Amino acid sequence: MSEQETKIIEVGLSANKLDKKSNVRPVNAFKEMIWNSCDADANEINIEFEKNINFSGQEYITKIIIKDDGHGLSFEQADNAFKNFGESEKANKFLSPKGRKFHGKFGEGRYTYFSLGSQIEWNSSYYNHDKIEKLRVIFDNINKKKITIMAEDSNTRMTGMTVIISNILEKNYNILDKKNEIIEELISEFAGYLLAHKEIKIKFDSTLLDILNNIEVEKDYDYKFSNINAKVKIIKWKNINSKQRYICGLDNVVYHEDKLKTSENNISVYISSNYFDELKQRGIIDSENYDEYYLNILKFADECLNQFIKELINSEEQILLKEIQEEDSYPFKEISGDFIEEEQRKLFDIVAVEIAKHSPQTRSAGKQSKKLTNQLILEAIKTNPSSIKKILQEVFNLSKEKQDELARILNHVSLNNIISTMQEVTNRLTFLEELYQIVYTDSGKKMKERTEFQKLLLEELWIFGDKYKYGTDDQSLRNVLIKHLKELTRDDIELTKEQRENPNLNNIPDICLWNNQKIGDVFENLVVEIKRPSKILGQTELNQIERYAYAVTSEPGFSKTNWQFILIGKDFDDFVKMRLKSSGPDHQIINNDNVKVKILKWADLIAENKLRYEYFKEKTQITLKESNITDALNKRWEQLSKKN
Repeated sequence: MSEQETKIIEVGLSANKLDKKSNVRPVNAFKEMIWNSCDADANEINIEFEKNINFSGQEYITKIIIKDDGHGLSFEQADNAFKNFGESEKANKFLSPKGRKFHGKFGEGRYTYFSLGSQIEWNSSYYNHDKIEKLRVIFDNINKKKITIMAEDSNTRMTGMTVIISNILEKNYNILDKKNEIIEELISEFAGYLLAHKEIKIKFDSTLLDILNNIEVEKDYDYKFSNINAKVKIIKWKNINSKQRYICGLDNVVYHEDKLKTSENNISVYISSNYFDELKQRGIIDSENYDEYYLNILKFADECLNQFIKELINSEEQILLKEIQEEDSYPFKEISGDFIEEEQRKLFDIVAVEIAKHSPQTRSAGKQSKKLTNQLILEAIKTNPSSIKKILQEVFNLSKEKQDELARILNHVSLNNIISTMQEVTNRLTFLEELYQIVYTDSGKKMKERTEFQKLLLEELWIFGDKYKYGTDDQSLRNVLIKHLKELTRDDIELTKEQRENPNLNNIPDICLWNNQKIGDVFENLVVEIKRPSKILGQTELNQIERYAYAVTSEPGFSKTNWQFILIGKDFDDFVKMRLKSSGPDHQIINNDNVKVKILKWADLIAENKLRYEYFKEKTQITLKESNITDALNKRWEQLSKKN
């Protein structure tokens, strides 16, 4: 090939485009070097650095050398590739001699090397009719149009390519300061491909790109639609910072990459498909005019990623939770069977795990510190779940992003509402048991009617119906009327002289409740007459409640309101029982247009309320322990004694 020993050609690429191709991040140039070697069927690829020391004793890079054992580049191929841009042999072929899918197509990747240095030299050893020949290609960026191709005598028995980049740009003198970051990005880029081609070994500054030992979790998903096949490989890395999505051919050669939309920082997704191979062959793989097939594959990959992250989080959280639960500082020692406590445990576990994830210093804290932390969290859950976000900010210094993330989790599971609702239901059921004991056992024998029993009930007015609100207690009907008119915002109405002097209005009911919501055109109020716990209702009590009803009925000022009077006692004597025989099952002895009078036993009212909460009790498996009821009863007595 004497006539071809030296040849000077003009590069088939404009100076502007050459500048654009050479203005990339250094790591992208390293990627192109490796892909070019892979396309050349290389199994051993080494990126090496020659260094020197300046007058200040600092080391800097003088040359970057890429060596591979691929099939090299022939004289004819070099002539075509450099002279006619876009006419690389890869433009018309899709597989290497060993059957690898090409990453490149137009041969433009080699020009990214100029982002590292201004002079590139390719030294190729290749087979030519069972004989190894050698050539050298020199391209100096100072003369952007001229490339020198020289045939040389071969003294090697192996094919391959050595690329030498010299005249290193000053900005790249200390590029190895970021060696770890570069290696991480290279591992992320080539992981899918190297897992498919385990024969390939890549070294960067003598460090092997070790894929397998950097993988923490790996999972594959299969997709098939019509004649389109795709695989999604998702890798979670141990210590590699990556958040990339790679569009690949079926053997994971990367055609395109972009950022993943996820909060995770150590995940790479490789989407490989025969459809992407087809798009690559048509030269439109980088087009943003995605068709429905392309978008459907991406949608499937997103679903796979969401599932993967969910499983990953669950797995990580289970490990963390087990660690937390096995520590001495964990505040729940055994399963109690109490619904509220179990819901509190669930909420505690969620918060504790999130704190452990986002505030790692808490995991290495001392035993006493952990115990205090857990008690703080638990107390917040029990008394004021909404304060948890503030605690996370002020105590654990969680970022706003992490606080909001945890808030979304807590809102999603709705345990705050569950706990507060169940706590209220439990408290009410406990009170009903307390009330039964007060009335029907010796517990309430000595309880005073107004100063003790009535005050107890004033704290639990829900027993008469949640629609009512507190109005008055121990006030004459005259004052009740005055207050009632104020509630109606009827300041224009004043009591007449007859109303002020009406002796019937001197009667004092125990409790008067208002219902501020209109039923039709009128309001509704409830007057409750309470007797001491041990009182058996008789004619005297019956006459008293009827007098109240008569006083209301006879007053025009009450006419725009429905009134219900309830007399409640432990039991009925024979007179009341006889009277009630004609009242019907609801025990109403008066049922006029706007006045109703009902007589009840405490047992009936307790049973009616229990029935209201039976569904909650059954679904939530609330259990009321005798000791808890006794404790609650004693606490009530304590509070009452302090008030008196």
